[in-house]
Amino acid sequence: MGQIWLFLSALAAHWLFTFGGIALVIFGLIEKYRHKETEKRVYWGVAVALLVVASYQAWLDEHNNTANVIDQRKQAEIDKNRLQAESDDKQRQIDYLKAHQT
Repeated sequence: MGQIWLFLSALAAHWLFTFGGIALVIFGLIEKYRHKETEKRVYWGVAVALLVVASYQAWLDEHNNTANVIDQRKQAEIDKNRLQAESDDKQRQIDYLKAHQT
């Protein structure tokens, strides 16, 4: 259930920005310039179209987050292997010095 809320909050954030922040300003400017109100069906059509765009943006955010996590896991595995090799090398040096103490 938490995943759905994360998606819905991302969807709302993107939609509010594109529709509430950009589209309504553009509608206001057009109405002021034309001295005529925009039809309700145009508002709703743009709102639905921007909801589709917001859905894609929310999906894209999650896709990018997943790609970043995958890259971080790969890098962590590389770092782990490097550190293990360095640790093994140090242990061999310690064993050598212990074996050759005078």
